[in-house]
Amino acid sequence: MNSITPKQFIQNVLISELESLNKTNPFVALSLMAIGTEFLGKCIDPANEKLDKGSSVFFFQKAIFSLESFKAYKSFAKRYNFRNSMRNGFAHNLLPINNISLSSKDPAKHLVVTKNILNINIEDFFNDFKNACNEVIKMDFNRPDDKMNKPFVFSY
Repeated sequence: MNSITPKQFIQNVLISELESLNKTNPFVALSLMAIGTEFLGKCIDPANEKLDKGSSVFFFQKAIFSLESFKAYKSFAKRYNFRNSMRNGFAHNLLPINNISLSSKDPAKHLVVTKNILNINIEDFFNDFKNACNEVIKMDFNRPDDKMNKPFVFSY
């Protein structure tokens, strides 16, 4: 069994594989990005010593409110219950909930509200998600025992 670090997982899976998937199946890619946002929150929280435990609410919000690449989503986070709409919507129903619409490869504008419905353009969200992933990869997790420096056991 191979093992990789969380940073390698972010690079290989959350960036590289999702980038390919986003080109052919943007809706499926978005569902994984919504869940991956919570993972990024777990990575950056110094109090969280394990990547497999914890509150989805806390960690999704941690990513949205802490990573610069997600700054455009902060103003929508509470009004559209962004965590519930995106992370829980996709994790449990494979679709967004709470007044969120999706667009892909079409002229609908990203983060524009029409008739109280917030539109998320999947390609634009991927760019922000990819930038957030790169932010986490560039962070200095300098303690040797930090979860980000430990093997992330994964058969790959």
